Amino acid sequence: MLKKVCFVSFSGGKDSTLTLSLALETYGKTGNIPVIPIFMDTMWEHPKTYEYIDKIERLFGIRIHRLIGYKGGLPALIKKKGIFPSVKR
Repeated sequence: MLKKVCFVSFSGGKDSTLTLSLALETYGKTGNIPVIPIFMDTMWEHPKTYEYIDKIERLFGIRIHRLIGYKGGLPALIKKKGIFPSVKR
């Protein structure tokens, strides 16, 4: 039997914070559907963003899963390719 899971994309902004809060309020009360917040870390975020994510984890008593899309993050990808990302590439 497939188990239901609620994945929440979390960026550290106001909209994703509200989405996470609503998901935890809706599904966290029943405990039937786990809420799994995911932060895609470019490794080039502002230090305050990382501080905020830590604060949200403490506030809600949860773990926000931090994923890195490219080994070494965006700085390593830029160095490898020799160019900055763009919507045209």
